Amino acid sequence: LARMEEPTPSQRRHAVDLDDLLLEEAERVRATTPLRVDLSALSAGQVAGDAPQLRRLVRNLVDNAVRHAAGTIHLSLATVGGV
Repeated sequence: LARMEEPTPSQRRHAVDLDDLLLEEAERVRATTPLRVDLSALSAGQVAGDAPQLRRLVRNLVDNAVRHAAGTIHLSLATVGGV
């Protein structure tokens, strides 16, 4: 019954600034690890989606990068096709 009241994925879609999510993750990594975070290829990018799910996705990807990095992780974002 509880799941019946949850919004469907299409109802949770809002504009999400992916660059803001990446900046948040960069700050987290810098505060918790000795790794260098390169944001030189980060540009603005926005998608329609579920912000908490996108935040979780970005965190998982960054955590994987941190786990396997020797000294620097590179976070980048680019818009392709303008869609």
